[in-house]
Amino acid sequence: MVMTFIIIFILIFMPFLILRSMNTYKWMDTLGSAFWCYFAGIILAQLSFINHETQPLVTIIMKATIPLALPFFVFAKASTQKDLYTTILLQSFSLLLFSVILVSIIVGFIFIQWDPKAFYYAAMIAGTYIGGTINMAAIHQIFRLPEHDFLLMSTADTITGGIYLLMLLSFLPKFFAIFLRPSKKKHDAKLHLDKITFSFKDIMFLSVLAIVCVVLSYLPTQLFTDHWESMIFFSCVTIISWFMSKKVPSSAAKQSSAIGNYLLMIFCISIGAQLDLQILSQIPLYIFGLVLSVLLGSIILHVFLAKVFKVERDIFLFSHVAGIFGPVFIPPIANVLARSDLLISGLGLAILGNILGNFVGMFVFKILSLLGS
Repeated sequence: MVMTFIIIFILIFMPFLILRSMNTYKWMDTLGSAFWCYFAGIILAQLSFINHETQPLVTIIMKATIPLALPFFVFAKASTQKDLYTTILLQSFSLLLFSVILVSIIVGFIFIQWDPKAFYYAAMIAGTYIGGTINMAAIHQIFRLPEHDFLLMSTADTITGGIYLLMLLSFLPKFFAIFLRPSKKKHDAKLHLDKITFSFKDIMFLSVLAIVCVVLSYLPTQLFTDHWESMIFFSCVTIISWFMSKKVPSSAAKQSSAIGNYLLMIFCISIGAQLDLQILSQIPLYIFGLVLSVLLGSIILHVFLAKVFKVERDIFLFSHVAGIFGPVFIPPIANVLARSDLLISGLGLAILGNILGNFVGMFVFKILSLLGS
């Protein structure tokens, strides 16, 4: 019980310490708050604080923070958002779709010499990089593969994806800016919590409104299977929050963004705390090789196509994150890029990826089967 309170205390107050440190040491600002939160979580994961008894608590907090944070972001931005960027985001997402399918087919065909299940694995990871982990689980069930196969692929994806996410939330956006067109849109002004006047009444109003949005969004998910649950939930919470935002006064909008950012930092710490470096030795190298090859190949090809078709960096990153990481990570990239105007469209694109993920995986497997016959 004592350890439970300690974990909750650390997760709640560590973002405050990180923000204070970033205000004091300006060089920390270069990497951004998401990076330091993720890094702090990784350190926590290696300490005695996080063990088999406290891990479930960290998982619950991780799963709760984004659904709660999302309405706060929508409240702050939905009422002022004018351009949904739907068309250009879809164009960039289609480039990612092509990249993932092509690279997955090539990698699956190469790795069949090391594992007869390589076609299945390539299909699972293709579905994941267009939809999400839920698509990996669904494709695994469609193929009726042993649970061990899902654990291997999921763990390899968690490690490689986690490292890539850490880079995306820190220096990679600036690196991609070398190759891709800069955005013409003016970025959001940086939020400084110490310069925002918080009202207890506004905070309680926003919190109750956010909880109502989450509860109302959860109810419809009970009518669907586990495969559709995530997609239905994020669709509902985005739409309901959008309508609820009309009741949010402008004076509370800046506070809403700040609260969402703070919850986002708790989420990043929790994500980092999930990373167990000891499990690396339990996964065959060729599994890591297959997952890493698909990830790197998809990234490189997507960047190349974005360069050819003159896609702006921010549009590229939102469509990229929508596919490879899914709806949960749209708020973090919106925060890093200071592009709250792309939040709603990015979420919609990520939800579309959840729908397409299984079809992509099955298509990749079918093509590989034809090539291998």
